[in-house]
Amino acid sequence: MGRYGKLAAMPRWRHAWLVARALGVWVLALAASGTGLAQVTPGPGARAAGMAGAFVAVADDATAIYWNPAGLATGPFFSGVVDWTSHESGPRGDSPEATPAQMGRPWFVGAATLPVGLAYYELESRTAEPQGTGATGRVTRLETRQFAATLVQSLTPQVAVATSLRFVRGLVAEGEVSGTPPERLDLAGDLDERGRNAFDLDVGLLADLGKVRLGLVARNLVAPEFATSSGARLGMERTVRAGVAGRPREDLTVAVDADLTRTTQGLAERRDLALGVEWTAVSDRLALRGGGRFSTVGDVQPVAAAGISLGFPAGLWVDVHGSRGATDADRSWGLAGRIGF
Repeated sequence: MGRYGKLAAMPRWRHAWLVARALGVWVLALAASGTGLAQVTPGPGARAAGMAGAFVAVADDATAIYWNPAGLATGPFFSGVVDWTSHESGPRGDSPEATPAQMGRPWFVGAATLPVGLAYYELESRTAEPQGTGATGRVTRLETRQFAATLVQSLTPQVAVATSLRFVRGLVAEGEVSGTPPERLDLAGDLDERGRNAFDLDVGLLADLGKVRLGLVARNLVAPEFATSSGARLGMERTVRAGVAGRPREDLTVAVDADLTRTTQGLAERRDLALGVEWTAVSDRLALRGGGRFSTVGDVQPVAAAGISLGFPAGLWVDVHGSRGATDADRSWGLAGRIGF
């Protein structure tokens, strides 16, 4: 897991205009902001979640297709992942607090072998806005079903760039329903939905310098939006995230990720800073990880995370993670099966 050798030998990029084009789109993404009503859900991958999302420079399994597609350049010859996560945030129980309640159920199936990766994943977010003094409130739901095809290329023996072209099927719904915020989140699945197809693009960059890795990823460069029956627009925010990971010793990885753009969560903006560690036993049959993240703008909203992996013969791993935020503001758990050889 997390091998930090030289990048796999691949043909050097012969078409410089492709590099310039990718970097130009990247610069555009750095300067642009996303839509105000956006999909809010954690990314797939129990390893990443167990490190509180500090994974852009660590990603080397099939979930790199989401976290940083260039990370596939340092992974095993073949990697496959099946992953499911449950995520909730906001007030619990009967509380009618002003903070919106949110829920997501992302899952992911992916496989990769150099220089190509393929994945199908679904990201769903449901938001229940404050109900005020009554028992009725507005709920919105955005589900995206995404097919991703990733192509990795080397710029130098230490630097790789990758793009993920995604076909997105977006399903949106909204309405006024009765009940507490958690009850309304459940009812959001029964609302009439509208669908639209779109294409999107992610770009990733990874520099492997031996004991230190540097990563940068720009997601949702097209930032497609999907209109509800009332004309409200829900979308996939354009985001840019940077990461650095180091290996102070062979069995230990320490990573830090920082959002370079702001995202909208409920009624507030956030820009996360995440810190994570991963320790792998000498027997290569046990891995422990942990971490924390918080927002550097607005409400800090700290979240702590932990995870464990058990290894089996033939390169098979089972990953489990859990996280919890202050005052129950954010909580999640997930399970994944992973194979690499």
